[in-house]
Amino acid sequence: MFGRSQLLDCQQTKWIELIDLKKMQKQTKPTKSGDIKLPKRQHCPTCNRYVRVSSRYPDYACLKCQKLAVNKDGQRVEYFNVSADGHGCQGVIVDGNKLSRSKICFIKGLRFRVEEAHLGGLVFLPFPEPQRKAVKRKKSV
Repeated sequence: MFGRSQLLDCQQTKWIELIDLKKMQKQTKPTKSGDIKLPKRQHCPTCNRYVRVSSRYPDYACLKCQKLAVNKDGQRVEYFNVSADGHGCQGVIVDGNKLSRSKICFIKGLRFRVEEAHLGGLVFLPFPEPQRKAVKRKKSV
């Protein structure tokens, strides 16, 4: 077993290593190779709740909002993976226990598409809002 003095020595060396690491981080300059910085926080697009930061899915819906998904007829839809290893995507209408072929749902009026996530599971991604084209108007004389 360790004695009290040995434990204190271990703790002091860990603090010294931590301080040295902090000094090294301050001295290093960011590279100009185009490093991508992840945002510190990420929000659900429907309820503005904080969600875990994801570089692959920067605007996915949170779990509470996923439970509010409805189809175009206003019927509540739940989605699940078809296989046990996280592949495939299928929806089921909760009220009628019917399978839904559509991977498009609405959450609080916003249109989402449901996809397989990269390493299994599902992700709800909003459709991009259509951008309006600028119309050039002729100057009246």
